[in-house]
Amino acid sequence: MKAAVVGCGVSGMAAALALARDGHAVEVFEAFERPRPMGSGLLLQPSGLEALAALGLDERVRASGAAVARMEGRDSAGRLVLDLDYERWRSGAHGLGVHRAALFDALWEALEPAGVTVRRGCEVDAIRDPQRPRLLIAGEEVGPFDLVVVADGSGSTLRRSVRPRATAPLYPWGAVWANCPDPENRFVGALRQVYHQASVMVGVLPVGRGSDPAGPPLVSLFWSLRRDALEGFFGAGLEPWKADVRRFWPEVEPLLSTITSKNQLCPPSIAT
Repeated sequence: MKAAVVGCGVSGMAAALALARDGHAVEVFEAFERPRPMGSGLLLQPSGLEALAALGLDERVRASGAAVARMEGRDSAGRLVLDLDYERWRSGAHGLGVHRAALFDALWEALEPAGVTVRRGCEVDAIRDPQRPRLLIAGEEVGPFDLVVVADGSGSTLRRSVRPRATAPLYPWGAVWANCPDPENRFVGALRQVYHQASVMVGVLPVGRGSDPAGPPLVSLFWSLRRDALEGFFGAGLEPWKADVRRFWPEVEPLLSTITSKNQLCPPSIAT
């Protein structure tokens, strides 16, 4: 089978690897000239770890990430509102906090050995004839393919090419993220969050050492934010935001002290 994958993000690369290792000819089409990881930390659930194991990449990703045994959420008054222990579901189960760059690199470096061709700087404008699909790139058709995997993200421009009636509105909420050193392992072992009503969430996710095995343990500190508030957030000063975070969760002060500029924060358009 001849397959095309549109998008060289985590899902696109994983799909390409799975297809290639199943014996299919696979081409990945990426709009950027230089594919790169987007965002900060993410939490891989047990199903995601099983997918990595199927691709033969779980040991590498585990080595750069951090095991997450539980998820805990409290409101701003300190009351426990979320308490999820993976062990209650299955003995030995856990999630894995990982820096997106570490996951990206593991997938990216596996593509060429698997025989996957990556075509960069190829923005796919449309998919013609879903029954025998061809990709429209810069006014020219490429294909046909037996299968096209649409993996161009939550803001996909191609979804309607194959599902004209599909609706998938962009979720209005996201989060800004910053990677911070946690050399004393204050936040090891769990994803922790603090909520205030329905408008504020601040959280900390352990993400391991990323691409530097000799570096300190890292965590991703994240702050909920509506996408339409992004411009105002980055236009305001750093200290008022830090004061808000301290007010809801003073224990994260050691992390806040490592953030000296809002340039260290990834915006929600790429961090969710």
